[in-house]
Amino acid sequence: MFKQIFAKADGTPKLIKGVINEETGILEYDYNFIDYTEIMPPNGLYEPIHFTNGEWFGLSKEEWEAERPAAEPYVPDANEILLARTQLQIAKMASQQGKTEKALAEAIQEIAKLQGGN
Repeated sequence: MFKQIFAKADGTPKLIKGVINEETGILEYDYNFIDYTEIMPPNGLYEPIHFTNGEWFGLSKEEWEAERPAAEPYVPDANEILLARTQLQIAKMASQQGKTEKALAEAIQEIAKLQGGN
């Protein structure tokens, strides 16, 4: 059987395998109690987190976000701008081609009616 333990330094989970004590027949888990705990960190804690005196400590989401540097706005390079413009032109041409094909189909139908077809 396995047990999940957590590093007190950062809350990283780890699975350890239990071993049956041959003398007592009891399932035992051998791990470093100084560095690990069986107490799971609560949800809502953000890094850095740590376990001290039987309790988990960490940042709230708001504190964590406040410590993050503001994201720099993305500035595309010249090739990306050119590629975007080309893709836009292709989309416009495809749209215009669809309109032209529809107009052509309508014109062919009109000609067929004038020639006595359906």
